[in-house]
Amino acid sequence: MGIHVFHLSVWVMAAVGIVGNLLVLFGPLALGSRGLSCHIEHTIYLRHLAASDLLMGIYLAIIATADIAFRGEYLLHEEDWRHSGTCSLCGFLSTLSCLSSTLFLTLITWDRLVSVTRPLLPRPPSRARYFSWFHLCRAAMYVRVCEPRGDGISSDKHLLDNPVLRGRYLSGNPFKTIDQRVLHNLTHLQHM
Repeated sequence: MGIHVFHLSVWVMAAVGIVGNLLVLFGPLALGSRGLSCHIEHTIYLRHLAASDLLMGIYLAIIATADIAFRGEYLLHEEDWRHSGTCSLCGFLSTLSCLSSTLFLTLITWDRLVSVTRPLLPRPPSRARYFSWFHLCRAAMYVRVCEPRGDGISSDKHLLDNPVLRGRYLSGNPFKTIDQRVLHNLTHLQHM
């Protein structure tokens, strides 16, 4: 019974993640933008956080669908799955979502700290934030496309094989690709 609860919880998390974050992203458009203009910076942060969490919801939906397709016979299709475009997409989505969520939570915390400790100092313009985010995503996509096949997320066995349930541990360096290292370093740079 425990494994069925786990499978169901993945579907519930995917559905809540997709629907909830779509509401956060597009709800203000449907309801109008009443009262949002005075908190535009905070709204931008929350929308970016919702976008990164939406990516995690999409990732969970893809993994749950693959789990249904491979249930009971994953080891027969392991090589095909790990070297497929879907597995690479899942690896990219999970990495981008986790690291960008961490980055945005750090930025939100930093913004709240600055607004409490230095409320009267001028704030950097929002265009700089958009510019930085755009080029960060562009660099991550470029590095991900140029990554040699067989050395990266798709070569790890963690996409469908749950180490907690199987009693095994993940092997390999968790930061194999350059885009993971860059996003990881940028995230931890915010703490300085």
